[in-house]
Amino acid sequence: MSKIVKSDVFDLETYSAVYAVISGYGADDIISTAIAVDEIRKKFPGCPCDDEELVGLMLQAMTGKKIAVSFDHRVEPVVRPIAPSIASDSKGSH
Repeated sequence: MSKIVKSDVFDLETYSAVYAVISGYGADDIISTAIAVDEIRKKFPGCPCDDEELVGLMLQAMTGKKIAVSFDHRVEPVVRPIAPSIASDSKGSH
């Protein structure tokens, strides 16, 4: 009796898409999964994988490359208000 092993099979275009984006990062860089997934979707709009599959492939591609990963692809972007200028606050307050 043979044992069935589940494995994810991705097409060559999907691997190419992931490696094309990952190749732009070097050792000690921090890669945002949200930005990387967006880049893949823009460069390869026909990519059939969902975000989780793409992140999994990114991790495989980065193994041993000393690249830090920010797992932020499920988080809504944070919009921070613009801080007031320090110079304008200190003038005229005497």
